[in-house]
Amino acid sequence: MLQIHKIIITGIIAGLFAIVSPVYGQAKLSLDEITLLAERGNVQAQFALAAAYKTGQGTIQDYSEAVYWFAKAAEGGLLEAQFELAGLTAEGLGTQQNYEIAFNLFQTIAEAGHPKGQLVFGVMIEKGLGTDSPPETSVPWYEKAAGQGVAEAATNLGVLYQSSDIVPQDFTKAQSWYETAAKLGDMRALNNLGVMYIRGEGVIPDYEIAAALLTQAMEGGSSEAMANLASLYASGLGVTVDESRANELYRNAAEATRNTRTLEGLPDADEIIQIVSAPDFNTKNLKRAAFAGDVRAQYVLGHLHMNGWGTPQDYVTAYAWLNVAASRMSDVQVRDELTVRMTNNQINEAQSLSRQYAEIIAAAE
Repeated sequence: MLQIHKIIITGIIAGLFAIVSPVYGQAKLSLDEITLLAERGNVQAQFALAAAYKTGQGTIQDYSEAVYWFAKAAEGGLLEAQFELAGLTAEGLGTQQNYEIAFNLFQTIAEAGHPKGQLVFGVMIEKGLGTDSPPETSVPWYEKAAGQGVAEAATNLGVLYQSSDIVPQDFTKAQSWYETAAKLGDMRALNNLGVMYIRGEGVIPDYEIAAALLTQAMEGGSSEAMANLASLYASGLGVTVDESRANELYRNAAEATRNTRTLEGLPDADEIIQIVSAPDFNTKNLKRAAFAGDVRAQYVLGHLHMNGWGTPQDYVTAYAWLNVAASRMSDVQVRDELTVRMTNNQINEAQSLSRQYAEIIAAAE
């Protein structure tokens, strides 16, 4: 089955909010220095502190603290802080999920001209999240966002005109919006254009053009394009039939969302299994080392609980240990990958547990 990509609310909330570095002005400050400025009412410092807690850079990841400081910065008139706060409220991270409150926040942001705020506001209207507004009223907001260079908004417009019941189907408009999004760098729009050439939607079917578009989209990082291109190689449409290449692309597409590289300097999965299998392995000793501040032990414990190796599988405990370990490392990928398997309530619970662990460790050091 051909895969058409559409931005949905999960993708918007999880991936489109600005990830800011915990920096104040041009000079990097320590977390303690930023905290001091934030407590004194400096709006930019409040925003930077919230971003540090949101991303877990330089400290444990803590959405409740992020919500608190984003709210402070929003009260100080910082629109970007209100955008971040609205996103966490929509997701229910660090605060109770409430689409109505999030919708109102995004409306204020969108009306103030915030480009991605207009995009997310359009998504919430289209999906009926926190509002009863007719879904077709999302279109003007997508257009406003696309007009300000938001590629995802143009892609959404393309999907609406290609295959939705919200607006009359119009392949010419769909193609135009996809081309706009592609020029803005959205590889998913290129994938959808490729699908249009495969299906002959508004264009004469042309598998060679489709293959070229899908190849470009795949090289730009679209796993949907990779899977669609695999279909062409399997059937010999637009390319020479190549079952081996098709199977390779299918496998790569399946793996694209599971980037599991090992953190440098820390044990990989095989080494962790060896640790657990050793005759003298003792979970209590590992925990003792972890609470004493041993980052390696914290990291290993996270993996044990994540995979159920030598202990019951428990994502909450796994995240808590990986979060504590990540606060002392620059790379947070393993922790962040785990969140894909967790509910928002589990993440909130795990972050609370992280704080408890961090307090015990701090007291011991």
